[in-house]
Amino acid sequence: MRWLLIFLCYLGCGPLFAAQLQFTAETIDLTPTPGAKSLSARFAFHNTGSTTLTITNIDASCGCTTTTLEKKSYEPNERGEIAVEFDLTGLGGLQDKTIQVYYDQGAMILLRLRAQLAEAPTVSPTFLYWTVGGPNNEQVATFTFPTGVNESPIEVVASSTAITGKLYHHDDGTWVIAVNPAATTEATNVMFTIRTDLGRTMRVFGSVRK
Repeated sequence: MRWLLIFLCYLGCGPLFAAQLQFTAETIDLTPTPGAKSLSARFAFHNTGSTTLTITNIDASCGCTTTTLEKKSYEPNERGEIAVEFDLTGLGGLQDKTIQVYYDQGAMILLRLRAQLAEAPTVSPTFLYWTVGGPNNEQVATFTFPTGVNESPIEVVASSTAITGKLYHHDDGTWVIAVNPAATTEATNVMFTIRTDLGRTMRVFGSVRK
């Protein structure tokens, strides 16, 4: 009779001894200092159950987020943590990354790492045009950097030599890219990728068109 009651309780109530993975916080909000290139966070957890649990997989939503786990299996009442490294290169504004944690005795747990980064720099205009057969006069696009962030453009890479671009720093502190085609005898399109000293990128497009 006793074994029958145990069996019925198992069917109706779930396992008598269950592992339970509980995190101290499932969401961590961070505010990095301007110019920071990476962030670190640690999600602490605790096996509150009565059996050993094994973390089988950790899946981050973005390649810019990497995770480290000291080991996979945890005894009852044992504690651990998932270390997270968030690469901020090229990013700006609000970032919301998720981490899916799978373990062998429960449902997937969704962790969230949020960071409010300095706004990304901008450039205007982003499209510069010339007409086939017209003058190949120089045109400029001006960069705007977020307030309080010490950042400068350091490199320009062009997809073609048909249109060239050079960086200039004016006395008033503004940065511009000066662009002009080698000739306007035929239609062409060139993309300029501008990289800053904080690893962020912007793009300007030059086009000679009919």
